[in-house]
Amino acid sequence: MEDLFKSNPLQYAYDLIDEGRTSESNLLAACLKWMSHDQIRDMLDENELDPVFLEAYYGEEEISKEERFACEMYNERYSYCD
Repeated sequence: MEDLFKSNPLQYAYDLIDEGRTSESNLLAACLKWMSHDQIRDMLDENELDPVFLEAYYGEEEISKEERFACEMYNERYSYCD
């Protein structure tokens, strides 16, 4: 496993989940804690998960409670879209 950690850390991270050594949510939390606000914002933008895209794509009525909460938190933190 140490070789995989050095040669392919992405696969190593997936294997941690597949083998039950951590959960998806724990790994996500670790990644987000490590990343800067700019990196997180860029990642959300690149994956079309930013509030502007979600509202434009899904419309006001079709956004789930979780997505709406994420949009509100994003807006509150970064004053990105209003």
